[in-house]
Amino acid sequence: MKQYTKQKRAKVFNKYNGRCAYCGDELEFMHIDHIVPKQRGMDYAEAQKLGIPKGKDNIENLNPSCPSCNISKSTYPLEVWRNELKLKINRLRRDVTNIRILERYGLLEFKEDKEIVFYFETLKP
Repeated sequence: MKQYTKQKRAKVFNKYNGRCAYCGDELEFMHIDHIVPKQRGMDYAEAQKLGIPKGKDNIENLNPSCPSCNISKSTYPLEVWRNELKLKINRLRRDVTNIRILERYGLLEFKEDKEIVFYFETLKP
């Protein structure tokens, strides 16, 4: 696990006023996410050979994230993750009986046509 200085962690935390860059929740515990993933398990030469951009540890490439968003995003680029979030609906319906039951009784409703906009995208630069 990459260790960041207190100063760098504070800069990342304050980027969005202590909120997760993705869902906008207040951060009780912060993960630091690479916007452009570092592609763990692959060195720079391998990534370059495959044409995969490899993220850096500069402040422009780091976002504050709640643990659940960071774990869900994993090493996905933003647009791939945005699509993966949409795919979760059908996966949940397929794999989780309780989801289907809750939908059937009107206790749960998915907004499949809703565009996924990350919190940081709603802020003015």
